Amino acid sequence: MKCDKDIVTASGKKELGEFGEKVTGEYYEKEGFEIIARNFRSNAGEIDIIAKKGDKLIFIEVKSRINFENIKPYEAVDKNKRLKIISTAKYYLKKNSYTTSNFYIRFDIANIFVKKYPSEYTIEIFKNVFDEKGKLI
Repeated sequence: MKCDKDIVTASGKKELGEFGEKVTGEYYEKEGFEIIARNFRSNAGEIDIIAKKGDKLIFIEVKSRINFENIKPYEAVDKNKRLKIISTAKYYLKKNSYTTSNFYIRFDIANIFVKKYPSEYTIEIFKNVFDEKGKLI
């Protein structure tokens, strides 16, 4: 796949990931969400984006790829990764004194398919992909 930049290197993969998170954040902001955290970390793992709108609190995993013929990005979020996201989300809720009785919690996955970096890409948002136990919905 031909790209404007070489994004196969480690630094390029990081740049690709940051690009995916940027366009995902822009998507949610256009939908009226406020981005309240990016790359939130705990001992269990990391959540790429946390967005809030009214009583909705969305934890978003972003998957960016240039080669998407073999595996769809959302397929890379296996049960182990989902459990890490859930554990990190619980930590975030506790740390920020949020309760699940005040918010509707949702776990989304954003796929960024980069055809020509950075000018051509598509974004797919999968809403409410898994529940609080990591089970696919």
